[in-house]
Amino acid sequence: MYCGLLVHNGQTHKASFPALISEDLWQQAQDCLRGKNKAMPKKPTNEDSPLRGFVRCGFCNMKLTAAKPKGRSKTYPKYWCCNTGCQNRFSVNVEKIEADWLNYLEQMQPFFEALVNVLPVLAKDKAGKRIEEREQRQRNLATQLADKQALNVKLITAKLNGELNQADFETM
Repeated sequence: MYCGLLVHNGQTHKASFPALISEDLWQQAQDCLRGKNKAMPKKPTNEDSPLRGFVRCGFCNMKLTAAKPKGRSKTYPKYWCCNTGCQNRFSVNVEKIEADWLNYLEQMQPFFEALVNVLPVLAKDKAGKRIEEREQRQRNLATQLADKQALNVKLITAKLNGELNQADFETM
C-alpha cells in the first residue's frame, strides 16, 4: 500500500490512491528488512516505545531510553534519561510523553487560513527584498563600470599627451 500497489490473490494491482513512497524506496526498505542491505539500523525500533532514542532529555540533551520496568503486579512502560552525569535524571510514563509529542506535532501543523493568508504576504515581501537587492547591485555595478570607463579615458588621454609611458599604460 505504501508504494501504491495492492496484492490480492497473489496478483499485484495498481491502487486508486496515491503512493506515499516510490517503489524503489519500498524495495530498498524490504531489502534492509531481509538483511540484503548493509545499512541496517543498529537497534530495531520497539513498537512499545517508538520515541526511544529520538526524544532528548531537557536537562542534558541526551537521548531518552525506554523499557517496561516490572512492578508487583504489572509493568510500567517509561522513558527516562540514562545519563548518569545528568543532574536531573527523571522518568516519565509512555502515555504522557507520547501525548505531549502528539500535541507538539499538532502545534507544528499550520492552519489552512495561515497558509492562504500569510504565505502570499511573506512571498511578496521576500520577492520585494530580492528585487531591491538586485536593483542595488545593478546600481553598484553601473557605478563601478562608469568609474572604470572614466579611468580608461584618463589613461588614454595621458598616453596620447605623452604623460604616460607604454609599460605603465599596459599595466594600468
